[in-house]
Amino acid sequence: MFWESDDNREPVLLSFSYLQQHVNNITLPSGWSLLSSATEFRFSQVEFIGDVSKIVRCVMVGEDLNWRVKVHGRDLLNSHYIFNNIPPTVTDFEVLNKLITVISQCNICMGNTDPSFIELLLSRGGEIVKAFSFSCEKDVSAYIEEDLHAKAKDGKVYHSTIRTTDCLLIADKIRCTKCSSYRNNLRSLLSRRKSQDQVCKIQTGSRVNLRYLDKVQLKERAVNLQKEKIALKRTLDRTVKRLISDDGVFVEKSLQSDFKSIMEDNCGEVIKCFPEDSFQRLFWEEQLKHARCADSRQMRWHPTIIRWCLFLRFKSSTAYEALKNSGFVKLPSQRTLRDYSNYIKPEPGINHHVLKELVSEVNGKTNAVKYVALLHDELKIKQDLVYDKYTGELVGFINLGHINNELAKLEKYGNCKNTKGPELASHILVLMVRDLASNFQMSVSYHPTDSCRADHLFPIIWNTISYLEVSCVMVHPGIGNFIGCTES
Repeated sequence: MFWESDDNREPVLLSFSYLQQHVNNITLPSGWSLLSSATEFRFSQVEFIGDVSKIVRCVMVGEDLNWRVKVHGRDLLNSHYIFNNIPPTVTDFEVLNKLITVISQCNICMGNTDPSFIELLLSRGGEIVKAFSFSCEKDVSAYIEEDLHAKAKDGKVYHSTIRTTDCLLIADKIRCTKCSSYRNNLRSLLSRRKSQDQVCKIQTGSRVNLRYLDKVQLKERAVNLQKEKIALKRTLDRTVKRLISDDGVFVEKSLQSDFKSIMEDNCGEVIKCFPEDSFQRLFWEEQLKHARCADSRQMRWHPTIIRWCLFLRFKSSTAYEALKNSGFVKLPSQRTLRDYSNYIKPEPGINHHVLKELVSEVNGKTNAVKYVALLHDELKIKQDLVYDKYTGELVGFINLGHINNELAKLEKYGNCKNTKGPELASHILVLMVRDLASNFQMSVSYHPTDSCRADHLFPIIWNTISYLEVSCVMVHPGIGNFIGCTES
């Protein structure tokens, strides 16, 4: 690094000591001052806001002639785009003059100074935490700078602002691109806070996070929760007492203990009479286990018992409920069985899950098993609507497939008849396949209808046959009751 002296114009080595001797020859912009020490030079711009003086910009040059820049006390990266034409080391006075000129003329990002945003961050501890790492370190996305005492480009004085952690500090406009884009996040947080404030924070149904409540609000929330708990307990006790007095059957403790002791005393006899893998022994063990449970909700039934109960329920749900309520044997509730039975969700039209089960059933078997009969029939149902909580749909309207639905709409509008909307179904058209070589049978589709005509059946049946034959299942006869439309 060389510099030509003013006397003899001979190149000399520019060092820190040489810079100390000639640094006073540099012409600084207005408002800038020089502070020097044995190891560093500091060129600073000081602004006076009222009675407060603040160093806004600062250029520092060390002994190794490498420079650093600070804006409002924060380091400005040397890789910033405004330093593209400035070397990282002071090679001559021209580089230093250029560096100071660039810094003095640039615009400082004022961040987000809106009072509502400042109040929002103060209520959140002065920062917005994006996430926590496994080591419990906070990932802060934005923070608040207080006691700033800064002046914007338009002369507006602001004392606090919100900056993102990746703020560029230097901007072409009043804000850098990072802080400008983060305003949308601040607006959404402020809107969410306003909506939450509409609900009382101390109510038990409030969704405000507990970490946003002060000590007084936390205490009031706890008191309200305790009061609600006591009220619910009293209501539950009154309901239980009323049910026991109205529907309860008195059983003496001695009789209950006698039943239990009889079962336990004769448990060895049952084990001797029936082998370990027999259903009778398993049934006895499950009944004994239920008798030992203090609460029926603690009972965990064996899968074999679940399958047997499902078989009984499918035969007749009324008979199963009567057997369960008799008290002679203990069986799972129908609510428990429903969790095991609804494996495939029913839906109008061809059920593709059923087709997959059908294909898996016939794969690997002889060709004779792949020949089936297609049966169809209508069942009378009660007209009503049911809300499906999984799909959000209303179930109960007429649905004969896309083609029939569109033809029905065209016919309805063509005749200028009732056009108030979809009608409720009064019947269910069910199509079932049955193996000709065995007792295997499976329902493949159903359609809610009110009066299924022959022209309705034609596309439905042939569409079902096409799906079955694509699945390598051959349909030979088609069987239906010879009444009305099915006969035609």
